[in-house]
Amino acid sequence: MFNFDSSSLEYFSLTPAGAITTITSPLNVIAFSWKGHAFWDPNFQPPPRAAVDLNGNRKSDILWRHAVSGRNVVHMMDGDNISTNADISTIASPRWQIVGNGDYNGDGDTDILWRDSNTGRIVMHLMEGLTILSDVDVATVSDSQWQIVGNGDYNGDGNSDMFWRHGTSGRNVVLLMDGPIILSNTDSSLIVDQQWKVVGNGDYNGDGKSDVLWRHGINGRNVVHVMDGATIVRNTDSSIIPSPRWQVAGSGDYDGDGRSDVLWRDGGTGRIVVHLMDGATILSNADAAIVSDTQWQIVGNGDYNGDGKSDVLWRHGITDRNVMHLMDGATIFSNTDVSTVVDDQWEVVNTP
Repeated sequence: MFNFDSSSLEYFSLTPAGAITTITSPLNVIAFSWKGHAFWDPNFQPPPRAAVDLNGNRKSDILWRHAVSGRNVVHMMDGDNISTNADISTIASPRWQIVGNGDYNGDGDTDILWRDSNTGRIVMHLMEGLTILSDVDVATVSDSQWQIVGNGDYNGDGNSDMFWRHGTSGRNVVLLMDGPIILSNTDSSLIVDQQWKVVGNGDYNGDGKSDVLWRHGINGRNVVHVMDGATIVRNTDSSIIPSPRWQVAGSGDYDGDGRSDVLWRDGGTGRIVVHLMDGATILSNADAAIVSDTQWQIVGNGDYNGDGKSDVLWRHGITDRNVMHLMDGATIFSNTDVSTVVDDQWEVVNTP
């Protein structure tokens, strides 16, 4: 494609993932393309990537795994509508667990990370929609005290990375990834107190790099580590919520401002509260709903309708109903049944 005006003709290229190259002419016109569509708009910003987006259409999908048969099924979503319901694989052994999903190779499609709980072998399925393009060994981490507690783009290069925490020593390590290749394996911090748990991963300050939200199980402190790769740029207290009834139930950009927010639920009353964030600062603390029936559990957070705002997926532990809350900040503008998956051996895969 090309950009032109009365005095210039300039060419640019696009990656298969829909990467954008902008060229400004003397007349201040900008040409760009996203996912094969060409546009002219000086104010264009590409929509953010959606969590668990296997076909790269900027809408989150739902990944299911059956605990007995080992079937893995994807519901391709368009808001609260299932556009496609298809098997992607069957991995029968319960030793194999999905421990991560992210765009590890930067092609716009979410990939799936597996770990053998017995051997510690890590395998990556690079995905294109429902197709497994490659099945590649990443590493073997035999010490089961090492657990993946985050999948995010910590260095802002467009590839998802991994955040590991050791359950005894308290070491925290970031693996920067390029597909299945580990570019670097770097200690980030040492947090010996095991009451500190990672409860959220997201870009809380809007700089294009994933950050880490920590919560202390006793004193209720909540701290944001603003990250640049494995480096903690800032370590800032966000709030103190001492009651253990309050738990982080989701992290996503609920108001579409380019910064991740935090969804809380009171396990006693069912009260749902959204903290709209700017780094560690709570810009707004607003009630979203009260869901008093504790059989209703949040099993997914993602932008299911592609409007740039994270939504919430619920599943009922007895009726097996699945309900979508389409969100605008703390406001639920749609509350719709998605499906009923009656076999309770089916679980939505919800990785850190």
